[in-house]
Amino acid sequence: MGQPVAQAGFDARGALRAALRAIQADAGLPVTVVTCTRGELGEVRSVHAAFGFVAPDDPAHRLWDPALGGGALLDLGIYPVDFARLLLGAPDRIQATGRIASTGVDADAGLLLTFPGGGRALLDVSLTAVLPSIATVSGTRAYAELGPAFHAPTWLRLTGPDGSTREVGVADRFAGYVGELEEVARCLAAGRTESDVMPLSETLATMIVLDRARLLLS
Repeated sequence: MGQPVAQAGFDARGALRAALRAIQADAGLPVTVVTCTRGELGEVRSVHAAFGFVAPDDPAHRLWDPALGGGALLDLGIYPVDFARLLLGAPDRIQATGRIASTGVDADAGLLLTFPGGGRALLDVSLTAVLPSIATVSGTRAYAELGPAFHAPTWLRLTGPDGSTREVGVADRFAGYVGELEEVARCLAAGRTESDVMPLSETLATMIVLDRARLLLS
């Protein structure tokens, strides 16, 4: 299949947690997802995230093959969708636009997710264009940018209402799959078959958003 949903979702969530740990170390304060969204940023109102590259021009390639879970949404969409869900919860409205390739999978897709309380996420994925992978999270007090790739970040930049910025480095070991492997090892050592960081229920919830978006494009 394409990118395993649980693995990709773990990457996106692990990346954000790694960035929050970096803020904690920089500021000397306890920081969690809650304190980040309600503390430095205030209430999160908007999330922008994109992930895109030019896929091989080969209809037989797995990225273009519907039988192998091809398409921009299934292979790339998991990253921005799960990232937005982590910050804003479950969307109550999904809008999608995009383009279907000759093989029947989506080549590009743009999603607008709206959430209870008025929060929104603008998400963009593509197999035909190089997209910036920096995510922006905007709150009532400040906004944060996570990059150079939000799912494997090495820095987080906070910008306040006066335009002042503060950049925090994220250790390279958190920019890849190290955290994911450590979590698998932790679960195996504890005799667990499911992670509480990325449980099956979260995987299914993200998959529901992706499937609804795919239906809107079909």
